[in-house]
Amino acid sequence: MSQVNTQPALILFQGPRDAHNRLLEFLNKLQVDSQKAHIMAFLTGDTEGKRSSRKRQKLMRSMEVYPIATISHQMVGGIIDHTWTLESNLLELESTKPLLERQSRVRAALSDYLSHTQGGKTIELAPVESSEGNPKLPWKKCRFNVVAHSVVSPTGWVRRGITLDELMDLYDIGVIDRKLMKEALGHTSDEYFPREFTQQVPVRALIRCLDIMTRIKRENKLEVPSGFEKASDYKVVTQARFEKDFLDKLKQGRLQKDTGGVSEGDKLQAKNDDATARVDNWNRRVCAHLGCHYQPELHDAALDQFWKLELRWYRSHKGGAIRSFWRYMVSEYGEDWLSQLQSRHRTEKRKRGWDVKVDLIKDYEVGIDAISRALSASFWEWDDGSTVFFWRWTREHRNELRDGLKVWFKQSELPNYWGRQRWPEDQSHREQLREKLSKVVWRRYVSSGFVKSLTSFFAVPKGVGDIRGVYDATKSGLNKAIWAPNFCLPNIASVLHNSDDKTFYGDIDIGEMFLNYFLDPDLRPWAGVDLSGGSASIIPEKEAAKRVILRWNRSLMGVRSSPFNCVRAYLISEEIIKGDCKDKGNPFRWHRVILILPGTKKYDPSRPWLYKWDDVDQAMAAFVLSYVDDLRTGSSKGRQDCERITHVAGSKLNYLGEQDASRKRGEASQEPGAWAGSVIISKEGEGLYVSISQEKWDKVKGIVENYARAIDDGKRRKIAVLVNYKQLEKDTGFLVHVFMTYELLRPYLKGFYLTLNSWRYDRGKDGWKYDRRDWENLAEEFWKDGESWYEFEEETKRGSQGIASATVQVVQRFEDDIGVLRLMFQERTPSLRLIRGFNVARVLYGFGDASGAGFGSSWVSEDMGATGKQAVHYRFGRWGSESDGESSNFRELRNLVDTLTLLGKQGELSGVEIFIFTDNSRRKRRLVKGHRAIKNCMVWLRK
Repeated sequence: MSQVNTQPALILFQGPRDAHNRLLEFLNKLQVDSQKAHIMAFLTGDTEGKRSSRKRQKLMRSMEVYPIATISHQMVGGIIDHTWTLESNLLELESTKPLLERQSRVRAALSDYLSHTQGGKTIELAPVESSEGNPKLPWKKCRFNVVAHSVVSPTGWVRRGITLDELMDLYDIGVIDRKLMKEALGHTSDEYFPREFTQQVPVRALIRCLDIMTRIKRENKLEVPSGFEKASDYKVVTQARFEKDFLDKLKQGRLQKDTGGVSEGDKLQAKNDDATARVDNWNRRVCAHLGCHYQPELHDAALDQFWKLELRWYRSHKGGAIRSFWRYMVSEYGEDWLSQLQSRHRTEKRKRGWDVKVDLIKDYEVGIDAISRALSASFWEWDDGSTVFFWRWTREHRNELRDGLKVWFKQSELPNYWGRQRWPEDQSHREQLREKLSKVVWRRYVSSGFVKSLTSFFAVPKGVGDIRGVYDATKSGLNKAIWAPNFCLPNIASVLHNSDDKTFYGDIDIGEMFLNYFLDPDLRPWAGVDLSGGSASIIPEKEAAKRVILRWNRSLMGVRSSPFNCVRAYLISEEIIKGDCKDKGNPFRWHRVILILPGTKKYDPSRPWLYKWDDVDQAMAAFVLSYVDDLRTGSSKGRQDCERITHVAGSKLNYLGEQDASRKRGEASQEPGAWAGSVIISKEGEGLYVSISQEKWDKVKGIVENYARAIDDGKRRKIAVLVNYKQLEKDTGFLVHVFMTYELLRPYLKGFYLTLNSWRYDRGKDGWKYDRRDWENLAEEFWKDGESWYEFEEETKRGSQGIASATVQVVQRFEDDIGVLRLMFQERTPSLRLIRGFNVARVLYGFGDASGAGFGSSWVSEDMGATGKQAVHYRFGRWGSESDGESSNFRELRNLVDTLTLLGKQGELSGVEIFIFTDNSRRKRRLVKGHRAIKNCMVWLRK
């Protein structure tokens, strides 16, 4: 209830006795010091058997807990007819007896709680049924009829059910608490609002217990923390059960950080597809929250009971997916939907007049499949796979999620492929692939059915000692018949727009993301899979020599449409996860968008140019972004808030039937692992950085060094440098991926592209495309007719080979770029790229231009001088003979480079963000593309 320096001032537990028995065992195993706890009290009101009663008494004696008082709702002016026993580890004193025996002089009646504006069934009042007088209501009864006054009834009396607000009044739940409860459950209607709060002790009875315990604490001369001198200073937590309250706290991330830390190897292992949950890390965090040292031999067994309690609640009819599915079926098909299913087995008799509701049958079959998988799940893993809870999604997407994601394909181009499946020759890879396919089969992601064509699969190495099963629909020709649109994915820049130096980050992995969603039923016959050769271990009842053909019913990764369809489906769920941005109870709330653009008076280089703002916490809004199945959350409000929003996002994923792989979950950190290929680092008070992993850094160094040695060897031997075309293509792709983090290095890929395309008919020795002047010179040289350059180009095109050879000769630009990259990647550890610095001295604005034979530039200086104002400096001049023959673009950029060089020599670039304005829009494009006319200027600028 309250916490001071992690040591509780008062612990008061209420709930059923069996929960207290488990709690006593738990506290006993944790060896909680009762002196540190000051007071432990138990409030019980149910009965138990003799055997459990003796066990409880034994535990109570070991904890020195004894009964001290009997509490009733009537004692505090309520009408709930029940008494509860208050038990504590401190005995009452004489001075506390008046408080124990004190009775409230207020005698409430049921009519005091009933609204007179509610309608109902009009009746003539029968005296015995009236709500007047002083009736007593049984505890835990949540739905019952009452006879009450009503201003809308002709007789003034109605019979109706008690409303949710009236029931909350009976249990003394305040207006603020009930509002928070409704907001937390998404403003559920009163009819379907869960009424588990009736299982707890009424709030006023709890406050009476707190009065008693506070008095005992004071009379025993125990320390009372400042601010908790009276019962009203304590926060009363109105939860139905102790174990649910405790586990809710676990979900909300209200646990202290584990000081032990996790090694980098553990982080990599946790990302493995078959990694087991690090339960010890979660247990360690729980013990840190309770203020005790984690000892696995003492605590693991006890804490395991809490994970089981949460799982039991999830599987229960009241707390799990069963109840929501039942409500959905009732709302869609009425209370008699079960009886309507009786005609299900007569589906084949539709032509005879049977009225079979196809949607009802589909909803039932898919819903039962989803629920059965959920009930088979453990606390850490969806052991039986998953099916999305389509009824919890928005109405316009339910049928598509239930039946299968639509795929666009040409019927005439669908394949007829029946080639036998080839298994890896390596025995270890063969066994690993069998294990992965066994999981797919036993989770029923593939099933029997009519098959018209097959797909294939193969294994590729993944990490150390692991493989990735790749499902291939290209070899069979299926992908050729499928159309799917291109789509964008967020990258590290998307995270940077929402981050600052105070931001903490969390990670969520979506388990089996593609296999979460059904494949289009029309495409399933062409998505067969041949398990022959592995069927002996995958499907034991099948003979190894017999050909086993199944077909995919889920969106396999190798189908062209799967990335688009599955990412699109997740983004629909992301809108549900983010919720209403104006809801104050939503952790992803935001109220306005702030623009801080260069040139404005409010411009702050330490903040993003555009970001969302939360008016409640006066901070940047929290965010969640997805890169396929890898989610990144972030909050600038601290570690605890980041863990809370990570929990909310993961919980909503599970709520929708998508798999939150909690076994891979790490702690919120300002230096999280890689996401979308980049590592982001927030250093409070210093700045925001991005980098790459050590593994990728070493790989880039290896690529650059290999080509550098080949170039050096060619120069020494005075021979042309030839490189493998396919390997160069792979290396270029990897560098493109890495340079998404180091954007300023992109121009140095130009030499790679020029080398890759140097074999084409329209390229010169330097790899650049021929322009019109080049074609005219060639036509003049070979045809003696420069005017016929277009015909010469077409003739050359027809005579070209059309495909690249196995090796290509490197161009000069490639050698230059390798030299620069060798210099850039000479460090042993990855370089940090500064995105936004916190300690920025000033913003510098300047202008530059070059026209004809002249050039000039100007900038604002921070040197106040004698006038006490900012000074405007400038430089101008005329180009010399060294620029003869250079283009205007070269001169434009050279002017800016020389201006920046001068500022650097004067020491005006330290701690400065500089903006240079020009009227040449081509300059930036040529800089990024690495145009040959300005390649020397680029090197000077990078230096």
